[in-house]
Amino acid sequence: PALPRPNCLLVRGDVCDKASIAAVLQHHAIDTILHLAGQTSVDLSFEDPLLFQRDNVQGTTTLLEACRSLPTLRLFLYCSTDEVYGGVREGLSRESDPMLPANPYSAAKAACEHIVMAFHRSYGLPVIITRTCNMYGRNQYPEKVIPRFILLAAG
Repeated sequence: PALPRPNCLLVRGDVCDKASIAAVLQHHAIDTILHLAGQTSVDLSFEDPLLFQRDNVQGTTTLLEACRSLPTLRLFLYCSTDEVYGGVREGLSRESDPMLPANPYSAAKAACEHIVMAFHRSYGLPVIITRTCNMYGRNQYPEKVIPRFILLAAG
């Protein structure tokens, strides 16, 4: 389905389906990919770590592999997480800090970062990695801090 802008395309599908991904990329001559897909719940990652490995690690690798044959690609932006740093006891994290993932979710995201950088170094893919922290908005999991506090306050 198309977004309200002619230069944007939102594709819902299986991020591990290389044939479908390649077909969409080629058909639409995609030049920029914002890779936001994947599993994001820390709590759920303890229940089914293989799902997180499949959707995050295998999905990211599949998407990158499809991009290798995309001559129009100008940017592959991978949205990671600050969770790759593990628990920060005090102060702030810096990009130069070591990755110390503390759960299956953050381990999968850290693995994806390494794979994205390997595709950049090995194949010259133009990549940017962001490490965002939790944002607040509609449809957020109730485990996140703001929804959790609201639910606790509501009784």
